[in-house]
Amino acid sequence: AQPSAFGRCKQSMFCALRAAAARATVRAVHVRARGAFAARVAAMPLRLRCASFYTDASNFGPGPLYGLSRTLSTEPTPPDKRAAQELDLPEPSVLQDDKDEAKTTTSTCTTDDTDSAARKEQLHSTGRTLTMSLLGNVLIAATKFYAYSVTGHSAMFTEAVHTLVDVGNQAILQIGLRQVQRAPDKAFQYGYGRAAFFFSLLSALSTFGFGSIYTFYEGVQHILHPPAEALSAGWTWGVLGISLAVDGVVLRTAWQDARRRAEAMKLSTTKWLLAFKDPFTVAVVLEDGAAVAGVGIAGIGIALTELSGSPIWDGLASVSISLVLAAVSLQLVKLNHEFILGRPLDSEITSAIKHDVLLKRQSIDSVFAVQSQWLGSNAFSYKAEVDFDGTYLASLLYRPYEKELLAAAARNTLKDDLGWIMPCFAEDVVRQLEKEVTAIQREIRRHHPEAIYVEIVPDSSNPARLALEDMSGLTRKVELAQLKALMQRGDHEAQFTLGNIYLNLRQHDKAESLFNACLEQRRGIFGETHPEYARALERVGLAQLYLGRLFLAQDCALEAGTIFAGLPDCKLELAACSEILGHIQQRWVYPLKALAHFVKALEIRESVPEVPEALIAHSLDLIAGVHSLLPVARVEGIKVCERLLALRERLDGKDSQAVRDVLLRKADLLAKEGQGQAAVRALARALAITEQIKGTGSLETAAVLRNMGTVLMDLHEWTIALPYLQRALQIREALLDANHPDVLSLIDMLSDLYPKMGLAMPPHWPN
Repeated sequence: AQPSAFGRCKQSMFCALRAAAARATVRAVHVRARGAFAARVAAMPLRLRCASFYTDASNFGPGPLYGLSRTLSTEPTPPDKRAAQELDLPEPSVLQDDKDEAKTTTSTCTTDDTDSAARKEQLHSTGRTLTMSLLGNVLIAATKFYAYSVTGHSAMFTEAVHTLVDVGNQAILQIGLRQVQRAPDKAFQYGYGRAAFFFSLLSALSTFGFGSIYTFYEGVQHILHPPAEALSAGWTWGVLGISLAVDGVVLRTAWQDARRRAEAMKLSTTKWLLAFKDPFTVAVVLEDGAAVAGVGIAGIGIALTELSGSPIWDGLASVSISLVLAAVSLQLVKLNHEFILGRPLDSEITSAIKHDVLLKRQSIDSVFAVQSQWLGSNAFSYKAEVDFDGTYLASLLYRPYEKELLAAAARNTLKDDLGWIMPCFAEDVVRQLEKEVTAIQREIRRHHPEAIYVEIVPDSSNPARLALEDMSGLTRKVELAQLKALMQRGDHEAQFTLGNIYLNLRQHDKAESLFNACLEQRRGIFGETHPEYARALERVGLAQLYLGRLFLAQDCALEAGTIFAGLPDCKLELAACSEILGHIQQRWVYPLKALAHFVKALEIRESVPEVPEALIAHSLDLIAGVHSLLPVARVEGIKVCERLLALRERLDGKDSQAVRDVLLRKADLLAKEGQGQAAVRALARALAITEQIKGTGSLETAAVLRNMGTVLMDLHEWTIALPYLQRALQIREALLDANHPDVLSLIDMLSDLYPKMGLAMPPHWPN
């Protein structure tokens, strides 16, 4: 049936009112959001180093580049957008960003709900274990006290008191479990997770005070003043059997629960217990384990008493049980004490967050300081100070701002337009930074659901200087290459280039991640026998080498080398693979195998026509380094150094630092071969170059002076060696602490030299 005219009018009025209310709500939300964002941006320069970007960037405006899209629009506004701008509504593209953000938020909430359900299941399992233990201990305590009233055995009394204490402990733990389940509130904003450690500590103190100390006292009294006669009955053994069965069932249930949860975390059960992931379950396992051990000790004591007729065995069993209780309670006290104070995360967790999450993100250059602590059995807080990569943020904003800046330059209004372009750029940089921090927090929680509170603090490596002041010619080239590669981040060639840049910047985690992505793309495009695939594989191996993953690096280098070996145009790449294998063998302290790989790399490079001499020099440097470690190869090492020295002089100049390094290595080999005079000549030239490059008062100069003095002392040229060593000591005392090892080593050398020359040692030198 069609609605009446009045019904249609009523429906139209209702829709209009609802639309007006929606527009007013959106307008109010965005006005508040922009006001909060403006206040935050105004405060940013004052608190950038201590800011905590917890809030999602979507709370400050609809999506990325919102300020730019609203402010920098110079094109005519379409009719369908004009009304939205008049009502201060976001544009359709921005609304799409909000939809994407809502999808991400929904998926995150789903993950959080799953984690919450898992935590609830863990708490339910823990509560079931506690209830079973409580009911079992009530039954056992009653039977043990009755057995003691009939027999008078001290061991039976000790076991009865032990079980009664366990009943009280289970009740205490039940109270703690209820408090742990409380949600955070204004009084305790980090929640009540640490209540688990407090109540577990009370349980441990109860075991130690009422269980261990009292039963120890009773056992000693029983030894010193044994009863005239201790009765026994057949059902006494029945009581012990029932106790053993009930405690065994409870212990088995708690142990299975602990093992199941340890397997879920890929830990052994023992390591899971010592990690104290659930203090309630750990307390039940340890206390019921002590109960089972106590029943066994009590049975042994009663049996020896009946067989020998001496009640001393009964008292000794009581003392032994008290010692078991003391060991368990003190271990629980120690664990709870650490967590109440704020035990940090295990190094495995912090290292995984740092290397698997933070350093693999292209937005982060380095991680400075990390702070963490457990807030409960299944919750921890994590804080990291990171240096964000400004080039990465610039790549996100480059295209739209390039368009505006070029348009302003074409209009000859760039100078005037900078006044509003720069604030918009700063605002969008902050928004991109906030979005990146939010993404980092979500990724950390995805890998570690226990990370309830994650704080990422931006902290520049040099906040006192502007980046413009550090932008030298070489730095500009690196930044331009990095920016270009970042703006083409989906292309495998750009990933390969960017990975090499990160390798040179010593950002090996990011390089390894990019090379792996490039490798997967090239596998799909070229296949696994193509040289482009092998080049990416060799780079993955090099990154793995720098990260210390030697077996993975070896596999990559061997596979890539096999591919390159069948390609005559890839000899330089084959030499690079051989060089990686040499570094691996050197790390494994196999110098002969390393030398063989380095020599092979040199031979391959020398077989390539017009090979860059820098590659030859690099191979010779590696070979000379291995020769210095092998006594049988020092003569050959000296020859390699002479060839390398001539090559470095031609490439870098006679007074370069590279030449100095070769001279120092050559002098070391000459001194070890007994050619002291030749070593002195090499050191004299190295000293002159060092003073020219580093200055006469530098630590590098002091190191060369010390080497010179050492060689001269070996030649018994004490008079000549003395001024070199004195000057080296003078430099180090001026730059280092008086107790620095380098200062003390020089004092030791001079302390041996002064008596030989009849000189008195200075009084301020340590004896």
